[in-house]
Amino acid sequence: MTVTAAVPAPAVPAPAVPAPAVPAPAVPAPAVPSADGSGAAAARALVQDYLETLWNQGRTDLADRYLAEGLIRHNPDLPDGRAPLTAFVDGLRAQLPELRFELRRLAAEVRRAI
Repeated sequence: MTVTAAVPAPAVPAPAVPAPAVPAPAVPAPAVPSADGSGAAAARALVQDYLETLWNQGRTDLADRYLAEGLIRHNPDLPDGRAPLTAFVDGLRAQLPELRFELRRLAAEVRRAI
């Protein structure tokens, strides 16, 4: 007669739980220009938000708030699309982390700001 005893399985350490991600600072949603005459102020705010958020803060993860996926660039050195521009911003900020842009003049109409 053979007697077998139950052998407990070796203890397996629990997988390490990753630390929770530190949330990025909240950035308000950009203003959206409207056609009712109040759009000039919204267009101005949108451009100011874009410059501050993407270029000065480097928050390229929020680029879809400001840039179309099929963005057409009029720059022969940078391909069209949102991704090439965000990659450029990331690279520029990696080389010059203290770089800041400042708007000195901004002309805005209902649906345009330059």
